[in-house]
Amino acid sequence: MCGITGIIHLDKTPVLAGDMDRFTDSLVHRGPDGRGVWFSPGRNIAFGHRRLSILDLSDAASQPMTREDLGLTLVYNGEVYNFIELRTELIQAGYSFLTQSDTEVILCSWHKWGVSAFNKFNGMWAMAIYDHKSQQITLCRDRFGIKPLFYTHSQGKFAFASETRSFRTLPWNCHTVDETMLDASMADPFAPAALGKTLYSEIQTLPGGHYITIHADGFSNPVQWFHLSAHIQPFHGTYNEAVEMFRDLFLDAVAIRLRSDVGLATALSGGLDSSSVYSALYHLGKSGRIEGRVPDAWQQAFIMSFPGHENDEAAFAMDVVNHVHGKATVLSAADCISPENITASARQLDQLNGTPLVITDAVYQAVNKGGYKISMDGHGADEYLYGYRDMVYDLFMNDLWHGSTSMASEWMDVLVPMYIPSHQHSTKQRLQQDLEQAIRTRKRLRHRIGSWIKKTGKPHQNLPAAYQQWLSGIHPDRTGFGEQLSYSAMFRNPLPSILRNFDVSSMRHGVESRMPFLDYRLVAFTMSLPLEFRVGAGFTKRILRDALRDIMPETISNRTYKVGFTTEMNSWLNGTLNSWALDLVHSGDFISNPYIKKYHVSGDTRQSLLNKTLSVEQARKLWLKLNLYLITSH
Repeated sequence: MCGITGIIHLDKTPVLAGDMDRFTDSLVHRGPDGRGVWFSPGRNIAFGHRRLSILDLSDAASQPMTREDLGLTLVYNGEVYNFIELRTELIQAGYSFLTQSDTEVILCSWHKWGVSAFNKFNGMWAMAIYDHKSQQITLCRDRFGIKPLFYTHSQGKFAFASETRSFRTLPWNCHTVDETMLDASMADPFAPAALGKTLYSEIQTLPGGHYITIHADGFSNPVQWFHLSAHIQPFHGTYNEAVEMFRDLFLDAVAIRLRSDVGLATALSGGLDSSSVYSALYHLGKSGRIEGRVPDAWQQAFIMSFPGHENDEAAFAMDVVNHVHGKATVLSAADCISPENITASARQLDQLNGTPLVITDAVYQAVNKGGYKISMDGHGADEYLYGYRDMVYDLFMNDLWHGSTSMASEWMDVLVPMYIPSHQHSTKQRLQQDLEQAIRTRKRLRHRIGSWIKKTGKPHQNLPAAYQQWLSGIHPDRTGFGEQLSYSAMFRNPLPSILRNFDVSSMRHGVESRMPFLDYRLVAFTMSLPLEFRVGAGFTKRILRDALRDIMPETISNRTYKVGFTTEMNSWLNGTLNSWALDLVHSGDFISNPYIKKYHVSGDTRQSLLNKTLSVEQARKLWLKLNLYLITSH
């Protein structure tokens, strides 16, 4: 796990060492354990690497790594968890190894299988491979885009890096704000990542599951090598059989992510997903499945508390810790809220985000200070197990107007308990009104359709398809609609932004975030299941709850509402951050900033800030403007 950079002069002029050093060392926080820079014989190609030592801590495993006998050089950020199995297969095929690293396994795999090697990797990665013979470079990103890879090209130069902020160090300008993406970001901060873009017109994102080839004449467009749909196989077994298969896949996904030569911890929110990961670790330990290339230290959890807030999940997290007799460090959100932390966090992300990342930053900082380099995290489950309220609401609305009102009522029974208890009653009233209105509307339509048929004598087959479905009781394929929601959540919004944010937060403190729920085998299997296996019987994530019910406390497996790491921007801006925000919005630099002139702070918002009465919506909009100023003013 590391930070990577590269500069390629397509015009064959040499890359300057100083340029490469500045570019690479801008990522020192991602790789505090070492650095390396490699130049091609003509010096028109350079790779840079900042190392976070995870597997094979010796200098022999440093990067960029060259195997002269294979004619390949690699710079790589990530982990290939099944490297042990691949190494054995490659040895049987005649390859030899000089290190115990997964990096060398990637080099040999590429030599043997070429682009097909990507399909054999189970892990997360962003990499660049240089073939000395063909003089081609291949950039590749893992299936779901867990590890970041940005690139820019201009005037015969091509460069790539793990973070957009690094491009500020290059000698040519490639950090111009894209006005279109800025407008999109101000409306929805997740929009650029959903579109595969960044806030900057010259900096592109290589999409997850894609690769790009750079050659003497230029470079190719991104090529998609991973298609999730190709791995979807209709499941014909029973629900109980699916539960057992899900359990086995999930436990194996956790087990192979334990492979490490350094200690690991768990960021435990108290929600179902991170609790599942932490509980699975202890189940594996108890059943004797933690052995081999794994560290001795894997028992520690880090918990963020929000004292005095209804969304504080620390008690749920401690239920999990006590259930498995684990270890935990409890942090307080109040201790990490400061102007300095807010500013540093915003500038490190270098994009607009709906809230500051200081909470997640604080968790990973504590992981690092505790002596750990890896955090086992629960990201990725919500997107294909319908963990977001918006997804269940869309299922509700789809059946409300295009399907069955009785099924819409069942979705409502799933949706209402997803809200925090104080909001459940009002939410149920609102949804019940929507349901009753839809029922009344349908009755009127049926009456009108019946009158039309009786009056004209024409068969109902002449009616529009939607009317025929209502009359016949046949409803649209809700599984297909559900799959569209899941694909969109996985590949557009919100997962790409979430992965970007957690990568920046964790790597800012030299911590690798591992995500068992994004094991491609588990994702493909779960998305092959009927919709009711994933969300049904009154619960989202139904199959996960049932698969792990015997290893988690009931307070977690039966819990319905979700919070996660949260940010109380209005309480912060009305409280701890009030003086800072007031000084900022009245400063000359803020007022004269060209972007702030476009998105000015209204008089009402300024007055509410002064009176410490900002609403949630006012605080959200004000934060985006503060965020914009922080990343464009340095």
